[in-house]
Amino acid sequence: MSTYNMLIEKGKKEGIIGALLALLTLLSCGNRVEKGVEGNQLTFSMDTVIVDSKGEFLFLNWGMSTACISEDGKTLFNFNIQEPSLETIDLDRLELVNIQSFDKEGPNGVGNKGRGGIVHLGGDRIHFKGWPSPDIFTTKGEKLPNLSGLYGIKAKATENGKDFMYEAANAADPQFVYGIINENSVKNFEFGKLNLLDSSLQTYALPTWEKFDAFTITYDDGNTTDIWGPLIYVVNIQQQIIVSSNISSELYVYNPHLDSFHHFTYSYKLTKSEKTGSYPREISDPKEFHNIFKSIYGDVSFLPPIWDPEGQQFYRIHYETLYEDEFSGMYPERLGADVYLSIYDENFQLMDEVQLPQFQEIPGFHFAKDGKIWIFQNIDDEMGFIRFTLE
Repeated sequence: MSTYNMLIEKGKKEGIIGALLALLTLLSCGNRVEKGVEGNQLTFSMDTVIVDSKGEFLFLNWGMSTACISEDGKTLFNFNIQEPSLETIDLDRLELVNIQSFDKEGPNGVGNKGRGGIVHLGGDRIHFKGWPSPDIFTTKGEKLPNLSGLYGIKAKATENGKDFMYEAANAADPQFVYGIINENSVKNFEFGKLNLLDSSLQTYALPTWEKFDAFTITYDDGNTTDIWGPLIYVVNIQQQIIVSSNISSELYVYNPHLDSFHHFTYSYKLTKSEKTGSYPREISDPKEFHNIFKSIYGDVSFLPPIWDPEGQQFYRIHYETLYEDEFSGMYPERLGADVYLSIYDENFQLMDEVQLPQFQEIPGFHFAKDGKIWIFQNIDDEMGFIRFTLE
């Protein structure tokens, strides 16, 4: 799937609608409303908070798909790709702290980096994702040399016809970059550990990802071409590199300290554990594309896991998108979603799962802090979060 379409898909995931909207309109900055909700075997309470923007217009246009939180969970960094600038929010005080301008061009130019997301690496360093390779900047807008030669190193280390993508860094071992190696973005997937000092590449097979080819579809009617494929996530959590996708609940986990690579599979009770089906690779009829798109993306999809430092456990949201029954155009109209939450212990063992019936849309940017799951919600063009706590 192209980076452009990955961002479009991310941009569609913008929050939570339905019955909560009536509640949200009653809230003002910092106000909180508690609500007890009972799920499967779990009970949790909910509240809503709004960040004090100090009169500034924060960048919410992309559903905060270009945001991240600091390693200690106290700060949120939100990158405004239009300015460009970096917004810093104190999550304890729920207020804007600073807006730092970045250069678009020049020695410290960010260019188009950050459109695929940003990741805090500790201190004042932030990893800006981007093609053909990411960069590391300080929070003051200074480009660091750490990844300056990465593109050439990738080209030297990988075989012809293959790409090294979805890079993640580990601040504890800055000489290594981790990512996915594939051929034509849809086959022969491998996990790669790239040494920036000697250009050596260590790889691990991802054999179960061969099924991804079945979920890559191309629309081409002679005038319009569009490609949709799996969403792939490579994230560094607790000094472990976790590899996942929207296709399946399975996880691949690399532990740099042990140099170990493990594959975890799960059997869910409330949903399927992965997408299923067989579809044509190339489609030229808009109605056929409409129906196939609805089948693939109406099937269960998975977001990457997040870590709860207080509970010492992982959370992972998965969902089934609801679409219109009738044909209204090439892309079906989305009506909502059935949303679920899975809980794993620190060893990636599935502990529980629950449906979240009060969420009627696919949650976008979210994270765990202070024992709560925070989910971004645009509230009258202000940065808000719906938070829920498992009891």
